[in-house]
Amino acid sequence: MSGTKQQLLLIEPKNELYFEGPFNNVVLSTIKLTNPLGSPVCFKVKTTVPKRYCVRPSSGVLEPNEERGVAVMLQPFNYDPTEKTKHKFMIQSMVLPEGVENLENVWKEADPSKIMDSKLICILRLPGELVVQPSHELVFEGPFTQAVCSNITLKNPSTVNICFKLHASSTRLSASPTTGVIEPNEKATVIGNITLDEKIKPKHGHSLASVGLGITSSHPSQAPDVPTIATKNVDALLAEIAVLRRENAVLKETDIRLRRSALSGTCLTSAEGGGAAIGRTGVIGAIASVPPILYLILALLIGLVLGKLM
Repeated sequence: MSGTKQQLLLIEPKNELYFEGPFNNVVLSTIKLTNPLGSPVCFKVKTTVPKRYCVRPSSGVLEPNEERGVAVMLQPFNYDPTEKTKHKFMIQSMVLPEGVENLENVWKEADPSKIMDSKLICILRLPGELVVQPSHELVFEGPFTQAVCSNITLKNPSTVNICFKLHASSTRLSASPTTGVIEPNEKATVIGNITLDEKIKPKHGHSLASVGLGITSSHPSQAPDVPTIATKNVDALLAEIAVLRRENAVLKETDIRLRRSALSGTCLTSAEGGGAAIGRTGVIGAIASVPPILYLILALLIGLVLGKLM
C-alpha cells in the first residue's frame, strides 16, 4: 500500500472500523463515503485480508455531493484475540478523468501521484468488551525524580452501557478511576500513577487489564437513567447483578423439580390406565381365538337337547 495522501472523500468512520462478535456468523460494518467536490470521484476499497472480508461495492464513482454506503462483511471464522487489530482497509480515490468508459482501466493507467488514500484499522471485539487505546500496557518514562503518570482511553463502541473494573498488575501502580460506567459511543480516560522507586528503570511498563460488562434494558424509554462514570457505584451494581443471577438459578432449579414431579405423576397414571386396557383386550382376544368347530358342536348339542324335550 502506498503512503497516505490527503483524501478527496469524506469517510465515516475516520480511523477505526468495528466488528462485534460472536464471529461464527457474518458480521456487518458500514463505511460511508461522501464526495464534497464539484467533480465526480472514483473510489476503490482494498483490504490486507481479502479472503476474510466481502466488500460491496468495492469500487465505483461518486457524483458531486453524493453519499454512498459500502457494506463490509466479515466472514465467519474462529476468533483469535491476536488478530484484534491486525486487519486493515484502504480507501483510494481520485478525480474521474473525462471521457472514461472502463473504470478498471482508469486505475491501471492512473498516475500514482493523483491517487489519494486513507487507511482504516479493523477492531474485532466481543460483546461487552471495551476498546483500550493505545493498549493495555501503561508506559512510564523516566527519569523518575518526580511523580510520573500515564493515560489510557476506554471506548465503548456498542449500543449499550458497559461498566468496567481495572486491576493493576503491580502494587506500585494505581489508577483512577478503577470502576465506572461508559455510555454508548462514549470514552473515559484512566490515569495511571506509579510510585517512585529507584529500582524502576525508564520505559518500564506495568500492564493494566480491564473487565467489561454489558448493561441492557427492556426498552429505551423504560430504562432508568444510568449515572456517569463519576457518580455510579459500580460495586453495588455488580453485587445486585450477582444476587439476581443467584435468584435466577434457584428459580430454574425449582422449575426443573416441578417438571420432573409432574412428568413422574403422568407416567404412573398412564401405566395404570394401560394395564386395565390390556386386561380387557386380553379377554376379547381369548374369546376371538376359539375355533369355529366348537361353535358348530355346541349348536348340534343344543339342537339334540331341544329335540328330545319336544
